[in-house]
This record gives sequence, C-alpha cells and structure tokens, in this order.
Amino acid sequence: MLTAINVFPQTTVTSKEINRTTIRGFTSVGQSTFRTSISSPTKFPTTEIRVGIGASIKLIPMIDLSSRFTLGVKVKREAFNNNQYVTVGPPFMELDYVASYRNHYFIEIPLLVNVNLPGEKVGIQTGLNYRFFFPNNDAVDFLTNRGELGLIAGAYYNVTDKLRIGGSYTFGLTTTYSVGGIIDSQDVDMTVKNNFYQLTIEYLIRK
Repeated sequence: MLTAINVFPQTTVTSKEINRTTIRGFTSVGQSTFRTSISSPTKFPTTEIRVGIGASIKLIPMIDLSSRFTLGVKVKREAFNNNQYVTVGPPFMELDYVASYRNHYFIEIPLLVNVNLPGEKVGIQTGLNYRFFFPNNDAVDFLTNRGELGLIAGAYYNVTDKLRIGGSYTFGLTTTYSVGGIIDSQDVDMTVKNNFYQLTIEYLIRK
C-alpha cells in the first residue's frame, strides 16, 4: 500500500510581520453601466480610468485590510440620440445625455478585506467603495456633487513580489437617479444605480 503525506513546516509569525504596512501605486481601466429598475434598451456603457495610491496592513498571516485614494474619470461616449433622430426614448433619454455630453471626474476610497490563498500568489477581496463625482463645468446633472456607495468583489494575482494584477466588480448600492410618472400611457417608476468593473495593476512602492 502507498501512503501520501503532506508536511508543512511550523513557522512563527511575529507581531511586527503581522502589522506590517505596504504602500502600492494603482491604475486601472474598466467600464461602467447604469443599472435600471425596469427593462432598458441599453446599459449605456462608458469607459472609466483610475490612478491612485493605497496602503494595506496585515491583520493575520492570510488576511490584510487595505484602502486607497483614487482619482478617476468616467469618459463620455457617443450619444445614441442626436438632433436628427432619437434611438433611446423616455424615460432613458436623460441617461443617454449624462453618459455622452461630458466627462465626469471623481475621487474614490474603497475599504477592502484581502484574503491571500495558500502560496500567496492568488487572493480574493471584498469590501465597500465610496465614490464622489466633482462638478467640472457649469453644467449640472444627476451625477454632479453626488456621493455613492458600492459593494466590491474581486480577485488578484501576484505576478512578482512587486507587481500585482487583478479585477473587480462593484455593485452600486446608492440610487443616483429616479423618475416616475405617466409615459406613453404607462405608469413608470424607475431608479438608476451605477455598476462598474475594472482591470487593475498595482506596483509595490514600500514594504
């Protein structure tokens, strides 16, 4: 008979190693959509770009808590509607307008719990994301001066000791826009929230 046994060395983790703080630079590119409470002809996808810097502190050997300060832009897209024809009708016309007439700049501060799987190459993360949209000209829309919360789920891979790549999805919790009333002889009650996903690159600055 054959017996296979895995043997793991016993190690001692000091309090200094557990409470170690790590600083990382951050950049990402992704896509955001409007999530509507009623069926929509499109999700009005737009490109989003982010750069920032973050810190993490190890709580126990496999788990660390991290946050970062991020600057981002929601890039305007080509409009479905124009002066010649209307592709997207009410109550979705405002969503097409907001997604297409200007860039929207924002700051973002997530709070994440990161779980490093055995081997420390792969990890998963979850947490909350706070985002605030700035006004950047005289125009005002439903994203102007608005803060929102989202729920994050993601994963990452440590390519080297300094380079990490990953991806995450943020599910919007805050209603950013709502509309109600009689439209085309139908009673409409619609709410809108922001979702987005992003592909990320992080670089270790200090460990």
